[in-house]
Amino acid sequence: MRHRVKSTTLGRPTGHRISMLRNMTRSLIKHGRIVTTETRAKELSSFVEKIITDAKKAHEAEDDVKKLNYKRRVFRHFSSQTSNADRRKRGMKNRKPHREVAQELFDRVAPQYCKGGEFERASGYTRVLKIYPPRKGDGASRALIELVGHED
Repeated sequence: MRHRVKSTTLGRPTGHRISMLRNMTRSLIKHGRIVTTETRAKELSSFVEKIITDAKKAHEAEDDVKKLNYKRRVFRHFSSQTSNADRRKRGMKNRKPHREVAQELFDRVAPQYCKGGEFERASGYTRVLKIYPPRKGDGASRALIELVGHED
């Protein structure tokens, strides 16, 4: 029984699944739409909705402390869980957590869903459309996930 289980595992360990969702989120925000399997698209939709809601709250907040708090919550979704000590040990560069994509989220995406924005709404920022035919190799059903209001 799946009592109180909110997400699917997508057949992957937790770290891999979260990393995959973060990468897909970055691609979705950067390009506006991506093609993936139907199951991943549905899972990604709920993941992205939370991030856009926090970005929207940051955009609408009047108090600087609340605005900063919501921005930090958004950045936490884009950063990895690797500590600076682990990065130095592995010889990795200490890079910022994809600030360009997060900044695009704050500058372009969140304002269009806020009050007075072009696509003002409380939720439902993404759209999942089924694509036919299924994927050739394994027959997995494909889906297009896009941000509502994304123009080519």
